[in-house]
Amino acid sequence: MEPSEPERWKPELHEKYWYLNFWGVICSGTWMGEDFSMQRWKVGNCFKSCEQAKQAREKIREVLLNFHKEHRN
Repeated sequence: MEPSEPERWKPELHEKYWYLNFWGVICSGTWMGEDFSMQRWKVGNCFKSCEQAKQAREKIREVLLNFHKEHRN
C-alpha cells in the first residue's frame, strides 16, 4: 500500500499566507480563493509562515542544484 499524500494547509478566506514567486522571492498575500491562489495551493506553494516559505525555497534550491550535478552531460 502506498503512503497517502500529506495534507497541505489551506488558508481560510481573508487569511494571510506566503508563497514563492517566479524568481524565488518570498511574497505574502491575503487568501481570496481566486485562480492564482488556488494554483499556488495546488502545487504546494502556499505556506502558513514566512519561515516555512524560506525552508521550502532552500529545499527547492537543493533539488535544482542536485539535478544539474547529476545531469552534466
